[in-house]
Amino acid sequence: ARGFVARRRFARIQAAILTLQAFTRGCVARKRCSRMRRHIVTLQSCVRRYIARRRYTKMQSAALTLQRFARGYLDRKHCARVRASITLQSHIRGFLARKKYARERA
Repeated sequence: ARGFVARRRFARIQAAILTLQAFTRGCVARKRCSRMRRHIVTLQSCVRRYIARRRYTKMQSAALTLQRFARGYLDRKHCARVRASITLQSHIRGFLARKKYARERA
């Protein structure tokens, strides 16, 4: 009878120990899972930031290239106009000088 009671008590203690171990292991696993989830979210955030920064840099570079080409085009156009006006002015001055010279000679 004492053996039966001792075995039953041992079984109850063992069941309680197993319940506590399962609870503790569950808590540890949940903590580990939560920590891992936080690390994954942090890593995803870093990757997204890297991709966004790279995309922004590419777009900024493209915009600067377009601006550079546009400014170059406008500057060349302006220089061509200035050159044309200088040529026209020199032709007019030459014409007037020849006209004045012809009048003075006559």
